[in-house]
Amino acid sequence: MKYKDSFMMPTVMVIILTAIIGCNRNKTNVSTAIDLDTITSLESLPLLADADTPSMEVSINYIFPKEDTLLQKKFNSLMFGDSLSDMKPADAIRVYTKQLGSKYRDDNTSAELTDNKLPSFLLDQTFELNDSIVYSDDQWINILVTNYIEEGGAHGSCTRNFFNISRKNATVVEEQDLFNEGYEDELSKIIVECLLKQLGKQSPSDLESEGFFDSEKIRPNRNFSINEKGLTYCFNEYEIAPYAFGTIYVFIPYERLEPILKQDSPIKKFISQK
Repeated sequence: MKYKDSFMMPTVMVIILTAIIGCNRNKTNVSTAIDLDTITSLESLPLLADADTPSMEVSINYIFPKEDTLLQKKFNSLMFGDSLSDMKPADAIRVYTKQLGSKYRDDNTSAELTDNKLPSFLLDQTFELNDSIVYSDDQWINILVTNYIEEGGAHGSCTRNFFNISRKNATVVEEQDLFNEGYEDELSKIIVECLLKQLGKQSPSDLESEGFFDSEKIRPNRNFSINEKGLTYCFNEYEIAPYAFGTIYVFIPYERLEPILKQDSPIKKFISQK
């Protein structure tokens, strides 16, 4: 798996890059362009002072707005937590990594673990955190935050979360901002319908025969991405199917969602543009 293989350097390395992103590369509308920086940090955090000690390998790849301080604070908050939102990105990474190291040592240096001299691989850990821009226009910048953790078990755990951020006030749009009150049951049916279409299946029972959990328990989970064509819902490992299925994405076109959208839903503009 690529996550496990990405740790080859025990020392800290920081790379700074600059990028410009827009929603359509064929247009020159300045309002859609976002000036971005990237910081990549790789660090090995030893459990003990001993040279042969187990360690936590930490990799952070952080893409963030370079000039927009309000958006930058929101990105910091979504990546590292509210307490680090006001820091410069490089400082937030440094403090967050230090916090990870402290927790790693607190959790794994008890007398029960160290005195029994457990094999190193049982205490070695891998932690990866990164974000990516999945959509941008003059109203939204949408990011995907991915977190991978491996703690010596049979396999690691990967979690992916979408955040749709208003470029006007740096707030994150939620489901209740888009849909009429009581939308959950109808949206659940739409998600299952679209999942069936994606997989070429006919009925919810077909999903269960493929290994999915009870289809009646597939519910909106507030983990979705907005773009000009529709919403994409993200279901992480074990949410609606076993670990082996990995992350499951379900795309829903706007025309399917129109009946449950609020009159002032911020995504209605995409429907009017069709």
